[in-house]
Amino acid sequence: MFQIQQDIQTNIPEIEILSQKYGLSVEQLYKLKPHVDNFKVRVPLIGAFSAGKSSLVNALVKKKLLCVEIDPASNLATEISFAEEESIKGYKANQFVKNLTAQELKQQEFSDLMPDGHIEVQLNQPYILKMIQS
Repeated sequence: MFQIQQDIQTNIPEIEILSQKYGLSVEQLYKLKPHVDNFKVRVPLIGAFSAGKSSLVNALVKKKLLCVEIDPASNLATEISFAEEESIKGYKANQFVKNLTAQELKQQEFSDLMPDGHIEVQLNQPYILKMIQS
């Protein structure tokens, strides 16, 4: 969680009191709270085929997570984030389809998610946690 998110969450009760004191609606505050709680920054890694994107990600997370010898037609967008509990999930048309193993991810065994699917990988990786806390 970003420091600004923590600051907003900490100050919501005070904002609520001030809003009520000055006769302002707190409805908008309650509508915004879930967005503050679930805010994410996504940094896309874009490059030509075989430019080293997967190799860079593997180096950053310090494990051979993504396949580096692939057919470009079989690859799906993969979002990597931090979580206490590690998981790999496959989605098609933004609907959860199945859990994947690390081996299935590396071997690109997710043809049932094609063509509009994506993969979400959550890792308990100190480097990722450090990036989000900076």
